[in-house]
Amino acid sequence: MKTALLIFSVAMAVFLTWLFFSPVSISPSGWQPDADPGMTGAFRRNDALEGVVRLTPGLGEGPEDIALGPSGLLYTGLQDGRIVRFLSDGTIIDDWVNTGGRPLGM
Repeated sequence: MKTALLIFSVAMAVFLTWLFFSPVSISPSGWQPDADPGMTGAFRRNDALEGVVRLTPGLGEGPEDIALGPSGLLYTGLQDGRIVRFLSDGTIIDDWVNTGGRPLGM
C-alpha cells in the first residue's frame, strides 16, 4: 500500500510539474482602455423613471414579474409564496394561490 501511494505521489508530482512549467502557445499582451468619458452620452443623468407609479405599494416583499391573465387581471409572485391577482390600477383582488415557495419566472 505504501509503495502504491509513493508511486502515485511521484506520478502526480511529475504531472503537476509538467502542467505548470510546460510551454504554451499563449502570447499575453497588454491592453490599455480608452479614457473614461464620464457621465456623458448614454450614461448621462436622466429623469426617465421619475414619474413611475407603483402598482401595488405595500403588497408584499419581492414581486419579480407581472403576468397578464386571460381575463385581463394582473398576476405577480411574492417572496412568501403567494401569487396575487390585481387590477391594473393596483386594486388587489385576492391571493390567488400559495405555492409554498417563491414563484419565479411568471
